[in-house]
Amino acid sequence: MTATPTDRSLRDILFVLNPVSGDIDKSELEQTISEYCAEHGRTARFYHTHGHNDLLKLQNALHHYCPDALFAAGGDGTASLAAEAVVGTSTPLGILPLG
Repeated sequence: MTATPTDRSLRDILFVLNPVSGDIDKSELEQTISEYCAEHGRTARFYHTHGHNDLLKLQNALHHYCPDALFAAGGDGTASLAAEAVVGTSTPLGILPLG
């Protein structure tokens, strides 16, 4: 059974993934997040950090996708990057500590 989000819920979510943070294997994380979101009537989009101009690129992704929320999946650097990207916006920030 697929859940349908209410009008007040987060439907479009942008996830920031740092594929090299910490010692946690994240090879299946994107698929797991996508499946979970789909099962709950949400859309998951992803931004993968590269280490070059990530703040500007993430801010551009936020502007382009206009997500209902941004989630950082990584360590303290990923969380800090995501927090800096949403400063001055009304975009909620969530953190999945995986670093």
